[in-house]
Amino acid sequence: MSQRLAALQALYDEGQRPEGEVSMDQSVTTYPRANASLGLDSSASLDLMPPPAQNLLMSTEDEQEATSSDVHDDADEHRTPEPEAAPTPKRPTSASASATPRTATTRSSMYNTPAHLDEPSVNDASSSISTSLRASQLAQSRDALHVLDEDEGEGDTELSASRSGHWGVQEMRRRTEAGISIKSTLQKIEQLTAERDDLKIEVDFHRRNMSPEDVGAEVISLRQEKLSYVRRLQKMNELVKSQDQALKTVNRQVKQWEAKLADYEQLQEQLRQAEVRAHAAEQGQRADSAAPDVAQLEAALRNEQAERLALQAHVDALREAPRSADEALRYGDSSVDVPALQQQLDEQHEVICELQDTLAAERLVVAEKEGEMDRLEAALDEAESVTGELQAQLQEREASHAAALSDVQQLTEELAEARRHHEGVEVALQEQCAASQAQLDDAQAAMERLAAQHADLEDLNARLNDKLVQLVRDLKEEEQAREKADVDWSQRYDTSEAHMRHSLAAKDALIESLQQQVAQARDDAQRLQEQHRGYEAQAQRTLTDASAKHQRDAERLRGDLDEAQDDVARLRAETSELAAALQSETRSRLQAQERLESTQRALEQARLEAERASVAAAESARRDASSSARSLDASARPQLAERNALLLAVLDGLVRALGEEAVPGEARLLHTHFSQFHDKVTQRLRRLAAIHTHFSQRADAIEKDHTAKLADVRRLQEARWSHVERIEKSIRAATEKQQQWRRRLLAKEYELTDLQRTNRELEQQVARLRDAPAVAPTPATPAQLSVRLRELERRCKEADERVKRERAGAKERATRDEARIRHLQTLLDRLSTAPAP
Repeated sequence: MSQRLAALQALYDEGQRPEGEVSMDQSVTTYPRANASLGLDSSASLDLMPPPAQNLLMSTEDEQEATSSDVHDDADEHRTPEPEAAPTPKRPTSASASATPRTATTRSSMYNTPAHLDEPSVNDASSSISTSLRASQLAQSRDALHVLDEDEGEGDTELSASRSGHWGVQEMRRRTEAGISIKSTLQKIEQLTAERDDLKIEVDFHRRNMSPEDVGAEVISLRQEKLSYVRRLQKMNELVKSQDQALKTVNRQVKQWEAKLADYEQLQEQLRQAEVRAHAAEQGQRADSAAPDVAQLEAALRNEQAERLALQAHVDALREAPRSADEALRYGDSSVDVPALQQQLDEQHEVICELQDTLAAERLVVAEKEGEMDRLEAALDEAESVTGELQAQLQEREASHAAALSDVQQLTEELAEARRHHEGVEVALQEQCAASQAQLDDAQAAMERLAAQHADLEDLNARLNDKLVQLVRDLKEEEQAREKADVDWSQRYDTSEAHMRHSLAAKDALIESLQQQVAQARDDAQRLQEQHRGYEAQAQRTLTDASAKHQRDAERLRGDLDEAQDDVARLRAETSELAAALQSETRSRLQAQERLESTQRALEQARLEAERASVAAAESARRDASSSARSLDASARPQLAERNALLLAVLDGLVRALGEEAVPGEARLLHTHFSQFHDKVTQRLRRLAAIHTHFSQRADAIEKDHTAKLADVRRLQEARWSHVERIEKSIRAATEKQQQWRRRLLAKEYELTDLQRTNRELEQQVARLRDAPAVAPTPATPAQLSVRLRELERRCKEADERVKRERAGAKERATRDEARIRHLQTLLDRLSTAPAP
């Protein structure tokens, strides 16, 4: 901290020198060298802008331009104008001069340290955190930062080279007219440095409980941010140097221009260049009209205004040139060609009038641009307020990544609204896009190069982190391998030492080992008996449970079979009822058909009788044509009576067939209105024919319906019978399985009996060996005993393996049987839940 204060005091002392020295040596005394050491407590690492919202609102290049524009505006605000100012009054730059200080005040108030942190706690926290940060610096981060310095130095050289052209000359002309104040710049730097320190102390105080790995990563990220800020300051230093050189060049050019006031072509070229730059600045405003790039637009507008003022100064100087020429002509030699001078003077006046018109138009354009700049500044203030709120929310919700993402999305929506708000400006400036396409392409290429460099730096940082993680992992693996090798060597040493001890004490421990093996064999035999008893009890329980379960399944299947038989009986009863109903309906249909046929036969017979009577009457009329009318009446009356009687019989038959009631007046119609009687009889015959047709169709439909229902019942009955047959097959299969289990259980019992007999024989052999008299130990006796013990161990292992295999087989068979039982249960459930026919 003391070193930092000393460095700031030295910078302040350097800034107190006269303006002449400052204008020549500010590149050496004010800013750090390009190869300055970059430590955590270096005074050259100036945090010119707070790190939050860097990735949200602007890119790295735009932030650099905004930073340089802020510093330039502060310098312009505190300068005192020199006596050699232009006679033309300058237009004030609206609200742009006061926008930057207000922005800086807003940012400083936004990022101040909270009030609850008192000074002793902050000092203790800063001292402890700085100590921990110095201790966690790694060699890999130094190498990576040196590589970053080299890559960024190349980009800085290109950027300074691109800014040292005619645009820099115009900027230096404006700065020469306005003056430079290193003291205000130092105060600004000191203020920003204090704010940076407060922010870092606050952030470090909140991150004291982090792990060493996170602290190391945070240190690397902070150093990278600090390096970016230092590089920005170095770029500003290079820019100031280039501006100093441009200032010297401008001074030389001013001396040359004082001797060449009549150079109108150069002035016109400069005016055209100014128009081109104005178009480029307006195009830059259109391309960067979004809220994150408003600062760059303001810088371009201020530069344009400065150039406009410089052009106004030149125009005023050229306006005074004719006056001096008139005075020279007034006191000059009388031998000069007066008409030529007058013509030249007229031409100069015309050019000056044209320049005045152009200047008036440019002033109107500048006024419009200033109005647009006011609107953009208002939008900038709104965007800055929204940005401040979003940054506060991001700092408060740093622990929740999902909330941060939502805030970023909200900021993106607000940015889209700002872009929609500036679409009018984009439409107004769209016509001037062609003039600045080359500069825009160059800027895009520079941005792409910077993005590529940024991506390379991120890739390098990721590779360094991966190498660090891999190095730590390799060290851990080596340590584990070394520990494992130590354990293996210690085990080998212990094993070899034990082997040597056993080989030395083999004869003494042989008898004890044999006794232990015999005891172990007894314990194994007893354990096998207990396991056998356990297996036998378990098999018995399993068999009992399986038999009980099978019996329950069989009973349930029998109940389902009984229910299925009851359903079949019910279906048969329903079928017989349906058949009886069909027979009754068929009989009624046949009876109705018989009645209809009898009625039709009666009608045919009546018709035939009527025709026969008419024929007979005609023949008798022909034969008895000569007879008297009395005889004709006497012969016709009986025939008419018979016909009427026949028609009345037909009418009565139709009434009875149709089931209608007889109308008393219909019989009289035969004698009074025979046509009406005939129509009624015809209508009833038609109704009877329609009834017959409808009855035939209804009978056919009922017969088809009953036939389909009967077929469905038969299919359902067949399906039920097939299900019953499958259930019976499953029951038979389960019974066969049960029998197989019983046979296998008997086989296992036989094997168990053999094992018990073998065990008893082994026990008898062991008893005989135990009761045998002690004999002198011979070299072959231990070998024989070891062979027999190995044989016994082999037999015990084989018995254990057989028991394990049988147990596994029993488990598999039980699993299969359970699956089969579940399948049968599912079938029974389906049968029980089947819909009734």
